[in-house]
Amino acid sequence: MRADCDQVFDHLFEDAESNANKLLIEIKMPRLCGRQTNRNNVESGHPRDYYRRTIFIPFLDHFIEQLESRFNHRMESVIALEGLIPDKFMKHTTSAIIAAGMVYENDISKKIWKGKTGVPSTAVAALSACDDLTPRIRTLLLIFATLPVTTATSEISFSTLKRLKTYLRPTMRVDRLNGLALLNIHHEIEIDHQKVVDHFVRLERMRRQS
Repeated sequence: MRADCDQVFDHLFEDAESNANKLLIEIKMPRLCGRQTNRNNVESGHPRDYYRRTIFIPFLDHFIEQLESRFNHRMESVIALEGLIPDKFMKHTTSAIIAAGMVYENDISKKIWKGKTGVPSTAVAALSACDDLTPRIRTLLLIFATLPVTTATSEISFSTLKRLKTYLRPTMRVDRLNGLALLNIHHEIEIDHQKVVDHFVRLERMRRQS
């Protein structure tokens, strides 16, 4: 797309222009001035050229830069830490895991989970089961769980927060906000409403007794 950005953007702009015409919206350039510090001030005779130069091409360059920084050689050298997750043991060799661990720590062992069933399948689950593991493995799992391999989970949290805490509800308490956010993110989990009612009934009884 970057190599053929003119043709690609022409197709995108034609679609946008078609939708704008249906809604009776005129695509115009922002007002230009002699000196602009808060946005691009590119001189152009047509909105097509302006938005291609100020939005489309900079976005592609930024996206390419982010891909290169995320999947660079250092990330490839430590991705084998995924093998510390019990469910992913067979995905990486022991030598690859040790080589990845040597970037941060050394002396990695995975004998503790060998032959067992119901082993953790995610980094977070494996981290919570680290009581019987060595502290070094816990440290490596903690590092691996926070590596920016993907930002999907954090993006879901940010999107949920934006929907829940709007300018009309800016004073929501933290406990209520956390509860609503968890309900929204993990909407696939079935909730027993009767258990919820019983829980709040018990809390109310304890409050009255105290």
